[in-house]
Amino acid sequence: MNTFKPFVSFLWDSSKTDKNLQINNTTGEIKCLTSIGPHKNALGDVALYPGNISYWEVKILRGNHFKVGVTKSKTLKANGSFSDDENGWSYYSMGQKRHNDNEKGEEYGKPFGMEDTVGVLLDQYDGVLSFYLNGEPLGEAFQSEEFTNTPFYPFVSCLIQDEQFVLMTSDKED
Repeated sequence: MNTFKPFVSFLWDSSKTDKNLQINNTTGEIKCLTSIGPHKNALGDVALYPGNISYWEVKILRGNHFKVGVTKSKTLKANGSFSDDENGWSYYSMGQKRHNDNEKGEEYGKPFGMEDTVGVLLDQYDGVLSFYLNGEPLGEAFQSEEFTNTPFYPFVSCLIQDEQFVLMTSDKED
């Protein structure tokens, strides 16, 4: 597993983020405004291109129903998390990895929630997606040739009203 972690700079794309999420791109914070319906998605405004290694983090400020990962879709998904279908891969806060599944994922890492920081490492040379929890590597979650030949976008989804997370940058302290 590659341990090089170059931070990717991006903002949350308000035009491709669920209307039930409140975005503050000055601070990088997002707050869920309702518990009605499925997971609500926030999509990053930059593509992660093949031939690169990309790393980014979010800190969970409140709540424990999150999916953090990448998607090859650059349009807003209105019905559920990006990782519920074939376009997305995520680390779910219940200690599972998810791809093309919204019911029960394979166990991975451990559960996470308030005050935890989740890191996403997408290696588009070797085709590997890995996650970190509070700075600790959790190992390879997914390997796919798609990671080496397709642009991907960062995403986070949350479920419950008042859940909050913040996009971390290389200059922010935990």
